[in-house]
Amino acid sequence: MKRLAILAVGLLFVGGLYACGDGETKPSEEVIIPNTDHGGPTNDPGGTDETPRPDIDEPDNDPGTPDQDPGTGGDTDTTPDVPDNDPGSTDDGGGVPGCVDDPVGSCKAVFECINDCPEGAAGEACRTQCEGNLSFDGREDYQAFISCLSTNCSNSTSNEQFSQCLEDFCVEQYYGCFWGCEYGECYDLVGCLSGCAKLSNEEAANECRGDCWGGATAEAQIDLSNAIKCTQQACPICAKQNATPQEEQQCDDCWEEAASTTCESEWDKCVRYGEGNCRTLWICVQNCGGNDRECVQACGAAASKEAIDLYGKVWDCILKDDHCPSTMPDDQWQTCANAALKEGGVCDEDFTNCIGEQVYGDGNCGDLWNCINNVNCDAQCANDCREAATKEANGLFDDIMDCIFEVCEGKTGNELNTCANAAINGEGACVDKVEACFGPATYGDKTCGETLQCMNGCGTNESCQRTCVNNATETGYGLLRDLSQCLNTACPSTMEDSAWRTCMQQAQAQGGTCYTDLQNCLNDTSAE
Repeated sequence: MKRLAILAVGLLFVGGLYACGDGETKPSEEVIIPNTDHGGPTNDPGGTDETPRPDIDEPDNDPGTPDQDPGTGGDTDTTPDVPDNDPGSTDDGGGVPGCVDDPVGSCKAVFECINDCPEGAAGEACRTQCEGNLSFDGREDYQAFISCLSTNCSNSTSNEQFSQCLEDFCVEQYYGCFWGCEYGECYDLVGCLSGCAKLSNEEAANECRGDCWGGATAEAQIDLSNAIKCTQQACPICAKQNATPQEEQQCDDCWEEAASTTCESEWDKCVRYGEGNCRTLWICVQNCGGNDRECVQACGAAASKEAIDLYGKVWDCILKDDHCPSTMPDDQWQTCANAALKEGGVCDEDFTNCIGEQVYGDGNCGDLWNCINNVNCDAQCANDCREAATKEANGLFDDIMDCIFEVCEGKTGNELNTCANAAINGEGACVDKVEACFGPATYGDKTCGETLQCMNGCGTNESCQRTCVNNATETGYGLLRDLSQCLNTACPSTMEDSAWRTCMQQAQAQGGTCYTDLQNCLNDTSAE
């Protein structure tokens, strides 16, 4: 039965061994490391990023340079620069039921009106008219803000002093004036700001951030401001100007740590958790592939806080300095991480706490191999295959994988496939592991050409194709293996369908890369 391994080699690593966009195979500091079993390949899909990073900026609280007591008359020198309240394409909140953002009589609307008035005495009548538009609630907000500025910030002599004073004494009144109804909770505001981070134009990104803050309720703004300030106080390194890459990394590490410890209660108000468990999260991320960051974000959004915490513990365990630090060479890290997650590995307990105890069935190792290597088998499918097999079968399967990774260390892509094929066939280093899984090889009475014709008649029915291969002679199987290896190398499965089909035709045509192997198969007479 070991002959089936060669046909599956192109799919051998489905659900695993994905790489980052930069070519790395180990994750960065915010990556979730998925794995569907206690020893299968890990991958690097990017992170859930469930807590906002330091690039979520607070709004510009600099209202300008006051040169006289703001009083209650709306001195334009002390009015904050109000961003446009139209959130544009970053509308994630959908509006807050029951919230009314008065476009004329609100505190914010009056400041916008005053900002359009001319300076000096000529604009006094204009400013008075703007103030006359205040609604009852708007006037309360307006007077609270102006009174706070007058009491605490009238002696400020520079923009910096005024901004600091506003932040120290009047930020609640500030948010109580400049609010909106688009984003009712902190996590809605965070969602809007996260959209701004995707904009490549910095000016547009800053305008987007201003729109987000201006479109959020005062409660949402205060909650996010408190979370950010708490984390900034815990991480003074983040305030350093012109930080080096190392210092930026220190800031990121500190921010992540503070968001889940010192400032956890503040950030909990700004994260929307789902109901999914850690096992569901693990499999979901595995299905996202190597570079689909938005998919990973969606997996994290559907998970509960407990699930994310358990998931993070697995990650923290793997990356310990004495386990598998990210500074290890990529291929060594991959092997180390797999070993750490295995039953009995250093991170087995944390991993089991995440995915639960392994469930076993009564399937044998050969069935498990064929199940996982099905062309349509994703991470959920692979997990189901694992659970349908016995514990012994899972162990035998892992032995094959471990052997392949050891023999083919450092290889990727087609080079890895070629190495894996060589390892599990003929006199390869992993043949004994394959025989332990499938049992000794058995052969039939069909030539390579007859087997190939039989397989072509199966279409995409893999069970049918396996039956054809099982009936091949030992020589016929060897010739078929040579042809398959050649085609896999010449036309990798990562190619687009149309390009792959063209490549296959060209490779088998006269003069093509695999023409000789095809002729050797078709001219096989081993059954005679």
